[in-house]
Amino acid sequence: MKKLTISISILLLSNIAVADDISYRKNNLLTVTAPADQEVPDEQTTETADEKELNDKKGLFGGRYGAYHTDIGTGKYGALHASLGLTGEWTDNLYNDKDDKIENLLTTLSAGAWYTFPKRSRKPIHIATNNTSTGGLQFSQGDNKFYNKHDFYIGGNLNYKTYSENSDLDMVTGALTGMWSYTPSPKLSFQISDQYSINQDQFDRSNETSENQRVYGSNVLSAFVDWQITGKFAAKLQYSNFGLIYDDAVNDFLSRNDQGLGVTAYYDYSRKTNFFLQYNTVLASYEEEYDDINKDNSNGYWHGGINWQSTVRTTLMAKAGYQYTDYDSDEFDDTDTFNFELQWNWRVTVKTTVLLDSAYSIEQTDSKRALNKAVFAARMGVNHRFLNRLNGSLNFIYENSDYAQLDDSSRVDDRYNASIGLQFAFLKWLGIGANYSFDYKDSSIDELDYETNIFSLAFT
Repeated sequence: MKKLTISISILLLSNIAVADDISYRKNNLLTVTAPADQEVPDEQTTETADEKELNDKKGLFGGRYGAYHTDIGTGKYGALHASLGLTGEWTDNLYNDKDDKIENLLTTLSAGAWYTFPKRSRKPIHIATNNTSTGGLQFSQGDNKFYNKHDFYIGGNLNYKTYSENSDLDMVTGALTGMWSYTPSPKLSFQISDQYSINQDQFDRSNETSENQRVYGSNVLSAFVDWQITGKFAAKLQYSNFGLIYDDAVNDFLSRNDQGLGVTAYYDYSRKTNFFLQYNTVLASYEEEYDDINKDNSNGYWHGGINWQSTVRTTLMAKAGYQYTDYDSDEFDDTDTFNFELQWNWRVTVKTTVLLDSAYSIEQTDSKRALNKAVFAARMGVNHRFLNRLNGSLNFIYENSDYAQLDDSSRVDDRYNASIGLQFAFLKWLGIGANYSFDYKDSSIDELDYETNIFSLAFT
């Protein structure tokens, strides 16, 4: 029997845009969505004002001048946006178990709000954390280059979840995100961002018990200074701190704190291309030892890369290099490996956008029986606007996780997630969406396998 999920949402939103976020987390996967505005005329073939501004000022997606899509307003008091939502989701396999499948109806009541100054119609920053990634982020955060002297953003959401199968699982999740950017001159800028969230890991057989939610609180802080030294050379110094605390004592072995420092040197080859050299170091400190095993470690990343914007429609960030992981305990051998990351954004036509992300690195553990895991992740998102009010999306995600088991056993997980969706907007604040997704996990440990079919309907 396969897992079937049906989701129905009713949302009241201010200034909604279809697929506003580039990525979001579903079942512990970062899902790519290509951004597409509603109410865009079919005949539009010229650059938007934002695209022209970014192109004129060397805006590069995912790089030092991370491109963003927003309307820059002159509102004296900025802009405030709010949302309410109600979601119903039915599943026949709540705990993602291969054999013992349990049905459940999950009802979620959501509320959110965000504020920007100066006025913007889109969020200027999106932070999608990944708990096992060293430093909390599986993919590099795009470094937005703002052109106002001050830019400020704060936003948050709360979600009340209630389970029909077991009310003891009921919980509140949510996140609060803030960002402040200060640009005293065209050659110097400062930025600080922070996100605190309460959430839970996906139900999984590898957890301590089938009903173990792995509820956690996390906080990711990032601060940097960017200095344009000359017309061709620039540098960036960055500090990061990722804190992860799990609620239940049985999960204390997962709680840790990652502190990182990084420095990047840039060479602007042309208006649309720059090269960079980068070094980052991250210290991962675990809150508690498990069976007297000390997993504290230090990580170093050496990268060379390129930011390239061939046209306003095509942007690329690629970097590759070397990663080493040194463990404090003499019981474990140090690890080194090839490390890379790719972020590519291609606006094929005015109506079609393609996003592709890929990365490989050694990540922290999510299992008592493993020291770490080597993860290859690839994500693709395609967005197409059939009509002014009709939008379609196609997403595919693949992750391969090779665990360094503490005993002589072997564990390699392959996970596939594919989805297809349609969204139709009746009005700017009212629309309907339908989505189908397939989630499949194939592990070398048979009891960890599962298969999931998900159907969803959403009124927005």
